[in-house]
Amino acid sequence: MSCFGGAGGQHACEIASKLGINTIVIHKYSSILSAYGMNLADVVQEAQRPHSQAYSTEARQTYQRIFQDLRHQVEASIEKQGISKSKIEFEHYLNMRYQGTETCMMILAKPDGDFKSELQKRHLQEFNFNFPEDRPILIDDVRVRGIGKSDETVTAADQLSRELKSLSYTKCNVEPNTVKSVFFKGHGSQKTPVYILDALSPGSIVPGPAIILDSTQTLVVIPNAIAKILTAHVVIENNSLSKQNLSDTVIDPASLSVFGHRFMSIAEQMGRALQKTSVSLNIKERLDFSCAIFGPDAGLVANAPHVPVHLGSMSYAVKYQHELRKGDLIPGDVLVSNHPEAGGTHLPDITVINPVFDREGTKVLFYVASRGHHTDIGGLGGTSMPPNSTEVSNGATD
Repeated sequence: MSCFGGAGGQHACEIASKLGINTIVIHKYSSILSAYGMNLADVVQEAQRPHSQAYSTEARQTYQRIFQDLRHQVEASIEKQGISKSKIEFEHYLNMRYQGTETCMMILAKPDGDFKSELQKRHLQEFNFNFPEDRPILIDDVRVRGIGKSDETVTAADQLSRELKSLSYTKCNVEPNTVKSVFFKGHGSQKTPVYILDALSPGSIVPGPAIILDSTQTLVVIPNAIAKILTAHVVIENNSLSKQNLSDTVIDPASLSVFGHRFMSIAEQMGRALQKTSVSLNIKERLDFSCAIFGPDAGLVANAPHVPVHLGSMSYAVKYQHELRKGDLIPGDVLVSNHPEAGGTHLPDITVINPVFDREGTKVLFYVASRGHHTDIGGLGGTSMPPNSTEVSNGATD
């Protein structure tokens, strides 16, 4: 567990114990982490200009000229903050979208200057599909970002793990600054030595109970725990805890909450992706759609807070297709259904069901499904029962 905040070091051990976490990492500036980060941060300045034009070879000269203008503007602004030209780096962006959609993507220029291929990579990564090659691409904005590099240096990211492995640890031989009587739940009042962090050398071990102070924070080391002093960190280990086995039949409330929220987040992300890539006003503006995740037996696992009438019956639609196609599905199959007898609501609500397989492609691990209202079904009114309807076509149940 990584701990930060002015009072974080006082509560870290108790919180970690409740969560079954054995190791706590505390940076020496953890209590003033925001201020420390601001001191290390680069100075960033951006300039942006609206630009309505289709992406093409002919458009290149136009947006390149705008790039140059914005570079001069950004450079002057950063120089006013005391950063020389030699420490300024520039990034060029085009805010691009496919014609007919409203989802813009800010695409960073690569050395070859091919923005289209970068847009396709980004779109495929985020939405798992790309539009046909002949779909026009539009430029909405041109942006330049200037980055003034800071003179401050950051300790190497691997220093923590390197010191944990390489340092020779010995019990602290420094006399405590004072000794106080401190109450610890489950242990009662304990005589607790108080140390000053700057007086402890890297490689020292401080056994609990103990209190370690510096100019900005207080670290409490509970009984049966030890604190390892490193160059830029304090690592507290509570060796009295045993690692929990998530496969045990006893449900751990913390794990249940974490995984429940993660599944809910996936369903919500499905909905955002569907809305952002849709060209239908029913999906994009009216939000007449729903997304959910189902287990390998087609039982509902998590659904986003979308349209209740969709979600109430979608599990029946997935269950119907699961039973109908059991053993026949292969990776890449997509099931589409709207039949009332197969868990449908009304005819324009089309359910798209994707089975997700294991790495070998032999076993369905779970299903993801989305249901949306399509105006292509039900007549020009966009409803399932317009008053001028004369017939209803009966499609296949699968």
